[in-house]
Amino acid sequence: MNNGVLNGKALVAVCDILGFSDLVLKEELKSIIESYSFFRKTAHHSLLQDAFPENTPIPDETDRHPNVGIAFFSDTALFYTRVDSDANCKDLLSTVSWLLFENMFHKPTRLRAGIAYDEVYIDYMNSIFLGKAIVEASKLEKAQQWSGAALNLSAEERLNQYIDSPFFIDWPIVRYDVPIKIKMKDCQSSVAINWTNGIHTRREWEKIAGIYSTGYSEKNRTEDIIEKAQNTRAFHDHFCQLCFRENRNRFSIFKKLFNN
Repeated sequence: MNNGVLNGKALVAVCDILGFSDLVLKEELKSIIESYSFFRKTAHHSLLQDAFPENTPIPDETDRHPNVGIAFFSDTALFYTRVDSDANCKDLLSTVSWLLFENMFHKPTRLRAGIAYDEVYIDYMNSIFLGKAIVEASKLEKAQQWSGAALNLSAEERLNQYIDSPFFIDWPIVRYDVPIKIKMKDCQSSVAINWTNGIHTRREWEKIAGIYSTGYSEKNRTEDIIEKAQNTRAFHDHFCQLCFRENRNRFSIFKKLFNN
């Protein structure tokens, strides 16, 4: 699926492993490879949504979705729509939602993603990835103060009719005041990916949602990690219908369809 050249508007997602550089500096190489392999497997599984791979897939094995392309750059995965259509956008959003959820329960590879819509030039065979959408998605990814994914204004405008859709499995995008780092307040977002629909129990969530020992002596570094964890938990607890019964009433499909 990667022989063509994409030159035009596309929805783009830049997904990055949080704290990967710190992981590389602190952990043994074997542990780093295992964590990265898990990330690559979940990217494959989230995009193709078939059997979870036993071994780390090579890029060409993963990049065979008819609607969404993928490329890897170290600990970053780039997803892009092959054609500017609602169907392709839906598949990209579904992929990012699955990927966030699967890595949320694996602490070494928790992710953050920025999503943008604009012009791109992508020539996969020659490793050329250019365009405003990629730059804007990358900038928004870095600006967020949590593990999650946000859409910039251009992506929000492109997908406006599907935000807070009652069919939230197909369109997992919701209005939410995305937490942004103080130094990057020029990157605002009010739409996020709802990754909480993956199957899990409240006990499983409570086990991984707590504040962990960071291993850092620097106070500001520790406080930064704690704030990200708190913001991530706040989003989950606001939207998750599996862990919180009251959310089932607030976000019920029937309630949304009939405006009750």
